[in-house]
Amino acid sequence: MTIDGTTRILLERYQPDSPLLGVPVSAVKSEAPEGEGIPTNVAPASSQEVVFKSNGRAAVMTVLMSAEIYHDNEITAACTAFNKLNPKVMSQSYQLPTEFDGIASGSWVFISYPEGQ
Repeated sequence: MTIDGTTRILLERYQPDSPLLGVPVSAVKSEAPEGEGIPTNVAPASSQEVVFKSNGRAAVMTVLMSAEIYHDNEITAACTAFNKLNPKVMSQSYQLPTEFDGIASGSWVFISYPEGQ
């Protein structure tokens, strides 16, 4: 059994006594898609996703932490920690500056590009 990097960050911060912290992290370079530091299929905290076009390519925006559920300081800390651990994908991981297609401003989102796009 493994856990993803996002889950580890959240557990370390909010459940430091969790037994899952002894489980290895699955986001290792050998499992990553070619040209990426980690897989882009991070586990979302919710199932909210938006498909849109970015520079002519289909992209999927997945909400990792919604501003409607979490406080801004919690989202900022988790997003910052994730981006420090995963600098190769930090341009795909950020807090929305404004509302986008029903996703609240301040939510932490991750952009992924389906294979072949």
